[in-house]
Amino acid sequence: MEQHELNINVDTAIKKLEIIVKNLVRTRREGFYLSLFKGKGLEFESYKEYTFGDDASLIDWKASMRTNTLVVKRFREERDLKVLFVVDVSNKMLFGSTERLKCEYAAELAAALSYIVLAAGDRIGFCFFSDGIKELEPPKSGIVNFYDFLRRLKDPKLYGGKCNFKKILNWLALTLRRDYFLIIISDFLGPINWARDLRVLSNKLEIIGIKIEDPRDFELPKGVKEVIISDPNSNNTLLIDSDLVRNQYELYARKHRKLVKKVFRDSRVDLLTLTTDRSFVEPVVSFLKSRKEWK
Repeated sequence: MEQHELNINVDTAIKKLEIIVKNLVRTRREGFYLSLFKGKGLEFESYKEYTFGDDASLIDWKASMRTNTLVVKRFREERDLKVLFVVDVSNKMLFGSTERLKCEYAAELAAALSYIVLAAGDRIGFCFFSDGIKELEPPKSGIVNFYDFLRRLKDPKLYGGKCNFKKILNWLALTLRRDYFLIIISDFLGPINWARDLRVLSNKLEIIGIKIEDPRDFELPKGVKEVIISDPNSNNTLLIDSDLVRNQYELYARKHRKLVKKVFRDSRVDLLTLTTDRSFVEPVVSFLKSRKEWK
């Protein structure tokens, strides 16, 4: 990768995200922000009688039946939430067949989400990984931390190397306290030898996984015949006829995608899948809505 900053248009992404999900920055006690981070980081405090304007998703129907009054759950507002962005910066994220590399798409997404978290009054930290931890910053509050995160995301020197996701998950489980909320961003390609490690970590912390896909991860180009492919871990290259291997390639890719989804589902971790040829704003909003309904 040439030594220049990554192509990140974070201002546009933030504006679009703020417009569509205004509740994310309006309040820490209700709306989409609560639905996104409610879990191990938010403690139940008491019940109160439902009044017009309260978040209907917080209605406790069992308690309402017992008291014969519609009541909603109240959560402790001062929860000091610590959101850690765990971002894959390995060789396989340096690929792209669209306007942006997977790492550029991931960086723009992480920056936009981190801005939302800080605007709501919580803390953000970041952990960049490949075959080990490349950069680690504990969660802090304040806009200065956002610009520090953005500067690191744009730094090309940070990117490259093999990926050892199993090692990273194990390190996170041994190191982090229970008051952390993890947002893991990766393409999750490669051997899936980390299923048990994800389950162990999810039993300790609340986690969201975000899978970044490029269209070429699942479909080879048509009509070009010979294509050179490379292994991001070994850098070995292979010349193939895309027309001859396309069906097998796509079959393997679909199986791998299903397996990744199953591993996350079995670990009770929500997984959002995004593709680099489409804006992440609407899929993120839909994802938050689904978490709101599920919670």
